[in-house]
Amino acid sequence: MGIFVVMICLGLLGCDRFKAQPVRWEYYVTWGNPGDPKNTAAFNEWGSKGWELVAVVPADGGGQPYFFFKRRVP
Repeated sequence: MGIFVVMICLGLLGCDRFKAQPVRWEYYVTWGNPGDPKNTAAFNEWGSKGWELVAVVPADGGGQPYFFFKRRVP
């Protein structure tokens, strides 16, 4: 009976504090040669700041690929 009352009360209150908050992301796109030591150092620095590499897309015509990063907005 007690559990039933708690369930009813939570249902009536909307359980706002138990609802998941949407995750917000920010994105960054760059391009270059992944083997270039400058890019490796930059990627490591971005990783330490919370950026995550999520995709690498080849450029049209065989140019340098695009790198897509994202991180959670604080």
